[in-house]
Amino acid sequence: MDRPGVREFSAETWAGPEAARLAELHAAAIEDHAVALIIARRWAEAIAELKAHVSMNPLRDRAWAC
Repeated sequence: MDRPGVREFSAETWAGPEAARLAELHAAAIEDHAVALIIARRWAEAIAELKAHVSMNPLRDRAWAC
């Protein structure tokens, strides 16, 4: 049985808050990963990841701080 995708429910009223929650978790995970890359001294990878992340989320303070 295939699980339905998120887009299938985009018109549903309950999907908005859930989509926002998942987007926040995803953004935080990207930032956590970038911090781990910095700690591991894998700066080029961290910069590339953060550059893409900041371009999609320019108002996230934590991404800029990294």
